Amino acid sequence: MKNIPSWIDTILNDGKIRCHKCNNSFSKNSLKAMGVRESQQERNSDYVFIELYCFKCKDYTLFELRASDLIEFAIDVLDGQVSDAKENKKKEVLPPSFYEELKEEMDLMAKKYEEIERQEQRSKITRREINETVKYLNSISYHEDFLIALGMSPEEIDFYRHKRKKKNERKNK
Repeated sequence: MKNIPSWIDTILNDGKIRCHKCNNSFSKNSLKAMGVRESQQERNSDYVFIELYCFKCKDYTLFELRASDLIEFAIDVLDGQVSDAKENKKKEVLPPSFYEELKEEMDLMAKKYEEIERQEQRSKITRREINETVKYLNSISYHEDFLIALGMSPEEIDFYRHKRKKKNERKNK
């Protein structure tokens, strides 16, 4: 588990916490969860708890460690992140060639992404479909057939024809 507060890490490394069933000592690998919850012994007070898994008897155990609220615990976890990051930074010193290779890979990925974007922006209509549509539209001899080809129903065409007639009648008066 990552980002374990240092004081919890110390408790786990001491080996003093043991399974209540088989008396097996817990290690850092046994830690399955940690957090803040209402205490089982003292109602209305929050405690930091850890859940440990015993590899010997295959049982889970919860330990309440100390009174704490969620904000204090979050600060402890964040402190653990900072110390983990510092340790990892000290351990990892990468050669300059690594960064050059990484930059090349990133450039290649960016080019692939741009190419995919360009392909997505292109029309999905094929040249053959366009030619067939042009041929069909050229074969239409009446305006009504053209409107039907565009998707209008005959009722809509009649409605707009009637509307157009009224408008023309008003203009002529």
